[in-house]
Amino acid sequence: MLVLLMLITFAVLGRSVFGEFTFFDDHFTISTNPRLNPPTWDTLVHYWDPRNTEYGLYVPMTYTVWAFIASIARVSGDFPGQWTLNPWMFHAANLFVHSISVLMVFAILRTLIRHQTGAMLGAILFAIHPLQVESVAWMSGLKDVLGSMFALIALWCYVQFALSDAGVNLCTNHDSTEEGEPLTANARYGFYAAGAFFLILGMLSKPSVMTLPVIAGCIDRLLLRRSWRDAIVSAGIWQIVIMPLMWIAQFAQPATGVPQSPLWARPLIAFDSIAFYIGKLILPMHLAVDYGRTAQRVIDSGVMWWTMLVPLALGAVVLLARKDLKEALPAFLVFIIAPLPTLGFKTLLFSLYSTVSDHYVYLAMLGPALLTAALVKKYGRNATVVASLVLCVLTVMSFRQTAVWRSDFTLFRHALSVNPASFLAASNLGSAYANAGENEESLRIFEQGIQADPEHFQTQLGYGLALIRMGRSDEGIEWCDEAMQTKSRQPPEIRGNLISPLYAIAQTLMVHGHRDEAMRFIRIAAQTMPDSPQVKQLIDELNRSPATTQPPSKP
Repeated sequence: MLVLLMLITFAVLGRSVFGEFTFFDDHFTISTNPRLNPPTWDTLVHYWDPRNTEYGLYVPMTYTVWAFIASIARVSGDFPGQWTLNPWMFHAANLFVHSISVLMVFAILRTLIRHQTGAMLGAILFAIHPLQVESVAWMSGLKDVLGSMFALIALWCYVQFALSDAGVNLCTNHDSTEEGEPLTANARYGFYAAGAFFLILGMLSKPSVMTLPVIAGCIDRLLLRRSWRDAIVSAGIWQIVIMPLMWIAQFAQPATGVPQSPLWARPLIAFDSIAFYIGKLILPMHLAVDYGRTAQRVIDSGVMWWTMLVPLALGAVVLLARKDLKEALPAFLVFIIAPLPTLGFKTLLFSLYSTVSDHYVYLAMLGPALLTAALVKKYGRNATVVASLVLCVLTVMSFRQTAVWRSDFTLFRHALSVNPASFLAASNLGSAYANAGENEESLRIFEQGIQADPEHFQTQLGYGLALIRMGRSDEGIEWCDEAMQTKSRQPPEIRGNLISPLYAIAQTLMVHGHRDEAMRFIRIAAQTMPDSPQVKQLIDELNRSPATTQPPSKP
């Protein structure tokens, strides 16, 4: 069973291993991250310091794994002495961690449902549903799969603890109703302590797994049938243990500069997000990295007054069905509780683009997996046939979806086909065309991004550089100035290093003969980080370049 699960997972999602680094965070977090090129002990010290957060997240465990991979993934670059990182090894890590999560889902379902076939089909759903593709195929999505893997191990430990507290050990005899030998007190609390340890590792990989104690409590009371008091105490202690990490996560991402939705609308936005995920769960089509479903658009359109009916109606159906299928309610609760930190109650940095994203529901897919296992157990052969047919269809859809993640071109072209107003996709696709030397196409895509959002930094910068490369230097320099002003207004959590864009502007200007303008941006860079090697390199290049300056072109 376990080998078969691994083979299915690798067969469906395996070609994601051959993807490239993408502009969807990968270059910033991994491929051009100076702390990973190469990684040192100072790298680990930096990322484990709670004062050092990256892009609004404190995820030192994830960066530790990336540092280890980077230490063995270096390959020769295009020039002698140049090194770069092999993306395949990072993709392979995502796939491997995901496969471990699949095995843990199987173990959890087999223990809870006590039905081998049901647990198998539920685990396959978790493994290959198209909503899971983003977390697995996106290199920067390691934080989601790694955090969830640790969370699932913690949940399995919790279930063993709770079962043994009732005098039952179900580590064996999963297809029978016979009870095994109860665990000793030491073994029982060993599971509980081990679960807390893995939960902490999960929090250090992705803070959104902070909802796991609540999930564990729901399963404890509704499925394992322990008393409310025992369930609340057991789950509550875990919640207290991770509170310091929850506090760090809260202050790591204040989302300054991101539009804040009014408090009265946030529950409705959360309902809208749940309705969106239910829709994608049932019909996983037109998946993309940016749905453009911002809180403001949801409020302005008034759609939230209708979409809120979807989870409410489904919740009512679940409550009515709970007597005939006791797993229905906990499965529904897992699906809505797991993504709770990202549903819209708190404004996140990504809320600038959308309140919903596929990787937000990676752990939540345990809920549908649980429901699938329960239905197969209850309805036997007929449910098995139906579930198998559905999984076959989902397998084809997921296999096709992995191809979207092959490169920047495939990823962002697809994103624009789903959401033509995505300035995130337009700016990244424009950058990809620029790197490929296709300046006219790059300019066209950046113009599309400017129309979608004229105040997005990356779009402004890319548009300005594209104009310079196309000989429209006056306009290009104005847009570059505007981009740097936008960058300076960004919150520190997302502002990042100012040197990289200044370096790109100065280098582009020098290549096209605008020495004086290049010198102006170099001075800004020198004032910002006078000891930067990039600044020194630019000054050396400028000193070696001809003293004559090409006048800015007229439009």
